[in-house]
Amino acid sequence: MTWEDIRLLEILGGAIAPVLNARLERDRREAERKEAEEALRGRKTTHRTLSAQWRTCSSSWRRMAELATVNEATCQSLGYSEEN
Repeated sequence: MTWEDIRLLEILGGAIAPVLNARLERDRREAERKEAEEALRGRKTTHRTLSAQWRTCSSSWRRMAELATVNEATCQSLGYSEEN
């Protein structure tokens, strides 16, 4: 291997390294996002399960004052069914 070959490899390595680093960073962020989404789904499931069992009123809201969920105690105290 000549000095010219070594220099060429260094140039190629310098050009490829940023691309590889960007891809690794993208993959890391994607894995973190998926992990966070899975954890959020688990927390939502746990909350729904617990909320359904509470004897006190519980509700969750979406933006613009749109009711998202209510538990059975809330429905009974207001005189509505969960479908309403």
